[in-house]
Amino acid sequence: MKSTANRKKAFQPSLQFTISFLFIVLILSVGGLLSWYHYHVSSKNLLAEAEKDFSQIGRELAGDFANLISPAVQIVEFRALSH
Repeated sequence: MKSTANRKKAFQPSLQFTISFLFIVLILSVGGLLSWYHYHVSSKNLLAEAEKDFSQIGRELAGDFANLISPAVQIVEFRALSH
């Protein structure tokens, strides 16, 4: 009879276990929230910087292309005036 009474007794955690468990859950929750916030802010900043870099590269390529084509345009204009 005594053995069946022990089996039916539900697990009752100690106060120390409960406090430790709640503290761990709190730490993991705060760490997860901070990680998510940092990821969100970092990705927003990285996308903004990438947009700046792409626009700068586009302007530089347009300038380089204009410098590359200008001698050919001058030759064509000179040939057109000489005929």
